[in-house]
Amino acid sequence: MVKHLKIRPVNHGTKISHRNGYCGPAVLSILTGMTTAESAKVINASNGNLKHYIKATSTREMRKAFSVCGIDMAEIKIPKHIKTLDKWLDDTEYSRKDNMYLASSGHHWLIIQGYNYVCGMTENIINMEKEKNTYVKKIRRTHLQEIYLLESYSKGVKIPTDLLSKDKDKIKPYNKVKVFQKKHPELKLSYDVETYDSEKIYYVGSDTLEKIADNNPQIDDYRDERYHIVYSWDEVLEEFSFFKDYYYKHKHLIT
Repeated sequence: MVKHLKIRPVNHGTKISHRNGYCGPAVLSILTGMTTAESAKVINASNGNLKHYIKATSTREMRKAFSVCGIDMAEIKIPKHIKTLDKWLDDTEYSRKDNMYLASSGHHWLIIQGYNYVCGMTENIINMEKEKNTYVKKIRRTHLQEIYLLESYSKGVKIPTDLLSKDKDKIKPYNKVKVFQKKHPELKLSYDVETYDSEKIYYVGSDTLEKIADNNPQIDDYRDERYHIVYSWDEVLEEFSFFKDYYYKHKHLIT
């Protein structure tokens, strides 16, 4: 028996630590009610903890995450004459009804149900028939890559609490950070933790990469493209991984 799926606004929670700003966690949050940070943990855990911090997500990763939440993704073949999300919406205006759809358009995950649209950028549900939204207008003109019918069977949508263990989160990420530091002494990695209004902020850096950036301003993406201010041990580890990749890309510039 197919269970009814409910569309919701994106849930970013009430604290910075509850938030993930990327589209994959956002669409999972829309269907389950979890915060985007919780959704990111589920995406990561359901895919074997391959990433330290969830950013771009593949179809395979989203399928596994939806599956552990009791939601099936059934791919819909896009006719050759349909190139944009706007064209698909026009062609399916009377057939979509209350069905729930996950689409990737402009390489951005989004949810559609009838005339309702919501994604990580709008955060709230937009009625495309009654409301004018600049972002929705823009995304409708993008190239439609994939679209899936979302359905839930048996007991309906579930929250995989076993993948959201707080005890594991308190221990593992910090230990991984310390192990990473010891494993890569050549990076001279550092972090500093400060608390503002009960929220922890982590400042991370690498003395080695600072030297590369100072001596080679033409490739200074180390500072220009990364803020190096994060909000959890998972994100500290993600930054350290970025530092490692940057180091091996540019270490020939060290004098």
